[in-house]
Amino acid sequence: MNPVFFLLITALCVVEQATAQSDCSSVFLTLAPCLTYITATSATPTSVCCTELSVVLQSNPQCLCLLVGGAESLGVTINKTQAISLPAVCNLNAPPQSLCNV
Repeated sequence: MNPVFFLLITALCVVEQATAQSDCSSVFLTLAPCLTYITATSATPTSVCCTELSVVLQSNPQCLCLLVGGAESLGVTINKTQAISLPAVCNLNAPPQSLCNV
């Protein structure tokens, strides 16, 4: 089975917890192109990842906190350093990390 497909299915099954706090399920799916970067299987994010991240930063930045802080509950092991650095690597402005309590 394709690892990204598996991660997306896992995320959909568990995302109900995050949905109670905020409707972030569509955001998690939108950021699927970023999985290879935030799971440290790629040294650089794709241009599609950066484009999608830009949209999320404008529309639902709080969902990024849920993703970084609760990815393990979604069945995804992320590299928090890379996840937190993603906006800077994509040359995007992000809210302060202190808002996430990460």
